[in-house]
Amino acid sequence: HSAHRLRIERGRLIVIDEEADRRFGFDAVEFAAKDMRAEGPFDVEFAFDNDNALSGRAISTRWRFEGQADWGGLLPAAMKVSARRLSLDIDGRVISARGSIKSLAAPEVDLELDLPELNSDILRRYAPSPAAVPEGFALGPSKVELRAAAIEAAASTSTAAGRPVHVRLFKVSADGLRLTASGIVGPLGKKVDLNLALRGTSLERLSEIYSRLKPYALTGSVDADAKISGALAAPALRNASIKLSDFSGQFGKTIRISKSDIRLGVFEDGKTWTITVPSGRYSALSNALTDLNVAAKYDGKDLAVDRLSFTWNDSRVDLSGCVED
Repeated sequence: HSAHRLRIERGRLIVIDEEADRRFGFDAVEFAAKDMRAEGPFDVEFAFDNDNALSGRAISTRWRFEGQADWGGLLPAAMKVSARRLSLDIDGRVISARGSIKSLAAPEVDLELDLPELNSDILRRYAPSPAAVPEGFALGPSKVELRAAAIEAAASTSTAAGRPVHVRLFKVSADGLRLTASGIVGPLGKKVDLNLALRGTSLERLSEIYSRLKPYALTGSVDADAKISGALAAPALRNASIKLSDFSGQFGKTIRISKSDIRLGVFEDGKTWTITVPSGRYSALSNALTDLNVAAKYDGKDLAVDRLSFTWNDSRVDLSGCVED
């Protein structure tokens, strides 16, 4: 059996949490469903307003959903929701999304989100510690892609909320910035084990996103990979590699690096560092190092210089060696 049409207009919903002594109110509730049944997809729309507080600041939100739902014969593993359009209006700033969530037994999420512009002032309004938000950050409208699934439960874990989540893809694209992440988060958001990647990002564009970089007059591009793991609130950097291509920058009034390719590596939980500079130019005051070629490794105790060669003014220097603790 199915309900051919079901509609709620101008409703109000109050949720009372007696244990926490809290009330949640949802106003202007609208709900419409067509051919709703226990099994099989049906069209559904709903919307509501909610006034709440975040970090001690009052916020007003408006939620709207248009899509399909499937109760899956009331079997959690067969339930599914797909959104043609999901929008969240927060104090006049709109986040739009589309995608699907499959299975309440082991949820699978496939979403695309369109986010409005973000800057330091906006982040400061909602941040738990506004003073910690840096000045000079401004990111234009961005697109986020998320594909994730709860890992199958162990016998001792009965709820989806208690399981780790496999993040197959988390991707942010905005203003020439492409950041991706994949890995494991959980359980209950307590731990994280992620691989991060930044690809082909212009340093000039990064300076526009974060204006505090502008005094360094950075040019070139950056590619980076990193692995982080540990507590979600304070994950540790395990490994990282950074590639600066055709890099130039001004540091203070007297130091300049020009047209350099630089590779930096961090390994073994930050215990080992490497640097490779196959080409570049370094100048300080009236001294210039050209045709720079460096390969070095530091393991927390010893510094091994496999290769250090450069032209200093009119002299060529070639060195190698080791500085031991």
